[in-house]
Amino acid sequence: MEEKTENNPEIIFTDGVDGENLNKQLSLANKTFELTKRIQQCGEQITKVRLERGFWLYMIREEELWRYHAEGICNFDDYLKDIGISHTSAYQDIGIAEVFGSVLRNDNNLASIEYTKLVRLTPILRKEDEQIKKEWLSDSLEMPLKDVYIKIREHKKLPTPEDCLDDIIVCKEPKEYIVKCLTCGKMQKIGITEVRKLDAKGDI
Repeated sequence: MEEKTENNPEIIFTDGVDGENLNKQLSLANKTFELTKRIQQCGEQITKVRLERGFWLYMIREEELWRYHAEGICNFDDYLKDIGISHTSAYQDIGIAEVFGSVLRNDNNLASIEYTKLVRLTPILRKEDEQIKKEWLSDSLEMPLKDVYIKIREHKKLPTPEDCLDDIIVCKEPKEYIVKCLTCGKMQKIGITEVRKLDAKGDI
């Protein structure tokens, strides 16, 4: 037998189901959805805000406007310290503004790309034309970050994680294994389940 609640006529409960508990779960699911949407929107705003900051920092640096900020400021790095921006963050912003500024300002969809992806793409696309940059950004927009890393490594003709697992040696330690890639030399800890998978493939 099915019944509708008076307060929530669109939600149907069946016999044996705890309606109050289900309502609570639905409420929490809706809350999670809304918060996730806001988090994603914050990510989009981070890209736009830091892009703008990159333009302004670029102007300060190139026109040496830092000279007029305050006494005791001898260079651009002193200016950054005085306004509380790390050297790394500032130069990431400037680089993104230089490389992707015109593309992102003219395409609101691409401007929503995750900022970390832009940081990774900046060095390899610095000398490319606008069309190539747009293609990379379009491909990377919905791509998981780890796949963007793989795409970059393939572009650089560097071994990908799949390549690294083709040729490994294993040193055993209590309850864990340390795997060393013979291609790139990188070492990482892996669990027994992953070791068994590699063993089944004949890789170890």
